[in-house]
Amino acid sequence: MPKILIISADFNLTATIEARLLMDGYEVFTAEDGLLGLQKVQELNPQLIIVDAGLPKMSSHQLIEEVKALPGFLRTPIMIIADRAGVENLFHRMDIFHFFSKPVFPAAFLRKVALAVASVETEEVKKPKKEVSGPSSGRGRILLGGPHEFILKKVRELFESQGFAVEVVKEDDEVIQKAGAMRPDYVFVQLWEDRSVFNVRKIDKAFVESPTLRTLPFYVFCYAKYTTEAYDFIPQNHVIPFRESRDLLVSLEKLLSPEG
Repeated sequence: MPKILIISADFNLTATIEARLLMDGYEVFTAEDGLLGLQKVQELNPQLIIVDAGLPKMSSHQLIEEVKALPGFLRTPIMIIADRAGVENLFHRMDIFHFFSKPVFPAAFLRKVALAVASVETEEVKKPKKEVSGPSSGRGRILLGGPHEFILKKVRELFESQGFAVEVVKEDDEVIQKAGAMRPDYVFVQLWEDRSVFNVRKIDKAFVESPTLRTLPFYVFCYAKYTTEAYDFIPQNHVIPFRESRDLLVSLEKLLSPEG
C-alpha cells in the first residue's frame, strides 16, 4: 500500500483527508508539526507528503527545503494545502506537485493524490530500464488525444520511435472510453481552446470520478498561452507547455527517457 504522510496542526483537516485516503486504500500517517513531520519523513519514506502551509515548530517552507535535501527525497511528491489562494507563490521554486486552497474538495483531491502516487510508481519502474528506442522494445502503451492532426502525428512518431505502442483518438469521449478499455501506461491529451471540439476538462472530470481512471498517469500539452488555464485543473508537473512542435517533442522525450 502506498504510504502517505499528512503534516498539519489542523485536526479537522487531518481527520477529514485521512479518512478519505484510508477509504481509498492508502496507508496514512500523521504529524502535527514541522519537526515531527521531518522525523517521520525519514522514518517512513512515504510515497506522498501532504503539508499544511501553516505549521508550528518548523515552517512549511523550511520543512520542504529540509525534505528536498535528504538523500533520495528530491523527487518525492509534495502537496500543499493553504488557507488562501496565492500561497503557492512562496513555493514556486520548490517543485511542488500541487496546491490546494481550503476547503479541499474530495474528488479533485483524490485525483491529484492518485496522480502523485502513480508518478512515484512510474519513476520506480523506469529506474532499471536502460533500453534504447525501437518499436520492439515494448516500453508500454500510450493513449494520445487531441484535434490537431499535425501535432498528433509528430508526437505519435516520437513515442513510437521510443518503443511505445500508440493509440490516437480525436474525440474527448473516445479518450475516456479507450482509457477504460486499454488501461494505457500514459495518457497525453492536447488542451484545445474550443471545448466544443475537444474538451480536456470533461476528460479530467471523468478521470477524477472514476476510481479506475484516476490512477492513470495523465498529461496535458498545450500552447504556452493556455498554460494558466491548464494549471487551473491539472498539476503543474503534468502540464507540458510549448511554443513550437519541436519544443513539445524535446519536453516529451525528456519526460519519457529512462533518466527523465
